[in-house]
Amino acid sequence: MATTAGRSARVIDRTSPFERTLEAIAHVERSRTKVGNVVVSMAPDHG
Repeated sequence: MATTAGRSARVIDRTSPFERTLEAIAHVERSRTKVGNVVVSMAPDHG
């Protein structure tokens, strides 16, 4: 979580569909600094 003026805020670095879970895990493993969380979505992608 990022801290702003004494408050914490959740930061999402990337969102991936369930079908791309392995790519999402690889992204987390190769990141040198933790900027935010990676979310894997179970909902269908309509975008």
